Amino acid sequence: MGEKIKLGAEVTATGQLFRHWVKGIANGPDRKEWYTPEWAVHKPVTGIYVGKRTYQNGKISWDRDDGNVFVPDEWFKVALIVTDERENPIPVLYSNMHLQLMEGVKNEV
Repeated sequence: MGEKIKLGAEVTATGQLFRHWVKGIANGPDRKEWYTPEWAVHKPVTGIYVGKRTYQNGKISWDRDDGNVFVPDEWFKVALIVTDERENPIPVLYSNMHLQLMEGVKNEV
């Protein structure tokens, strides 16, 4: 669905993505992951599609010379939608996004 959406299309999405840090278990590496909290699944967001990005999940390790080092191990595409001109774009998975037909616009296929 991501390649078929035109910039400026009005969309509705559920499942806004948030980033969190997961502490390593049994001296394992810490992780940075994107996730959708339970409340966000039931709270749809309507806005304008403004682009896409590739997000990453991965491990974080400490290096004495370089400090924290992030090593990605999973990549996925997300859509960016805006709901207000003064807010940052909201990342959502393409599978959670639906096109809206704007009033007064013919749907030409």
